[in-house]
Amino acid sequence: MQPTEKEIENLYRTPVMRGLDRAAFDNLVPHIRRRQYHRGDLLFLRGDPADRLFFVASGWVKVYRDNPDGDQSVLHIILPGETFTEPAVFGLGFYPATAESAVSSVVLEIPANILKQMLTSNPALALRVIGAMAMRLRSVIGDMEKRQYSPTHIRLACFLHNLLPRDHDGGEAQIDLPFDKSLIAARLGMRPESLSRAFGKLRKEGITVSGHTVHIDDCDHLAAICGDDF
Repeated sequence: MQPTEKEIENLYRTPVMRGLDRAAFDNLVPHIRRRQYHRGDLLFLRGDPADRLFFVASGWVKVYRDNPDGDQSVLHIILPGETFTEPAVFGLGFYPATAESAVSSVVLEIPANILKQMLTSNPALALRVIGAMAMRLRSVIGDMEKRQYSPTHIRLACFLHNLLPRDHDGGEAQIDLPFDKSLIAARLGMRPESLSRAFGKLRKEGITVSGHTVHIDDCDHLAAICGDDF
């Protein structure tokens, strides 16, 4: 299935795709496939050849490794608007972990061979993509530092703000979260019980949670809580 125009534009806004000029990106678009995944569906297994770059158009994707004792170690939670598997596609050649749709998700898949052919034939383009990936890495490191030093309720507030639609008007809003809040805790680098306490601290700020729905009284106030961490 072909992606929608809005999904294509959102993909083009990602750091790695911004490394492509518009003409190169438009040449890539016919090769992009749109797939619907249900909760629990696997995108790929650890060790599979890295033959696709992924973009989450909607939903959540969990990236994890199985431990010897049978438990899972969640490495990343990929949110709407984010790409992933760049290191595997451009370096390793295989996926170092397993990816699973945490909820019903729409994912765009970009063939790795097409993308690499474009970059091989155009060194200047390749340098732009490398630069974009370096900026993405810098952003990831910054996020890790924030998770390490920011109070848990600030981390949660910024996480919720990033889930708001780009065109929200600053007033009231509702956000649907995965039923399994342990995924959010993993994304924010905290324990599930710490996440519950963080929601408790935000309650007096007009941010309440019921089941998997979060109600925000004032999105501008939410942004103010984040401050410099946003």
